[in-house]
Amino acid sequence: MSTFFFTQCAKLPNMSFMRKDEKGYHHGDLRNALIAEAIKQIDQEGTAHLTLRDLARRLGVSHTAPYRHFPDKQSLLKEVAEDGFRQFAQKLRVIGNNLEELMLAYVEFARANPMRFALMFGPEFATCWDEESEASRTFDLVLGILHCQAPTLSEAEARLRAIAYWAMAHGLAVLILNGQLEKELEQRSVEDLTKRLARFLASAFAASSESSRS
Repeated sequence: MSTFFFTQCAKLPNMSFMRKDEKGYHHGDLRNALIAEAIKQIDQEGTAHLTLRDLARRLGVSHTAPYRHFPDKQSLLKEVAEDGFRQFAQKLRVIGNNLEELMLAYVEFARANPMRFALMFGPEFATCWDEESEASRTFDLVLGILHCQAPTLSEAEARLRAIAYWAMAHGLAVLILNGQLEKELEQRSVEDLTKRLARFLASAFAASSESSRS
């Protein structure tokens, strides 16, 4: 072998003697790995016991490495909430202009992700609903569906109706998650109940519109 090979080998760092925190931070995509690991823990245990130090341990990186991406636990939780809205928005885009299916998707998302759902709509993130947030973009999708179904609606009326559908779906989801509709769900499925309520709301708006025209 050439002396060049041995010279270059001599320059390589001795990985076996590298400190754990030096090796630990060399993660392919630590930021997304932290979010994914946080989601996994939140889905299983909620947010109470989640810490950046514990996430670092689970991922095999130094306890200081997560702080390069998230200054504190709250900033990580905010990103987890935003990721939840991104996933929910993807489901809504597939549905098309169907408000019954939209309400059902909302309820089913809550049932499939109860801990994340609680986080996404928790009071600590109430100030995060700015125009550029994933939460606001998701709400805009609902507004878009209403405009497609009733293009003559004013912006104010469409927004009011979107809030009504949102409130109906959210309230239903919370009641189901809390086990407060068990007797009702013995008689009909979640899908049937959700779609009946969506039709009830649509009928109420149609009657209101007819009344205002007469």
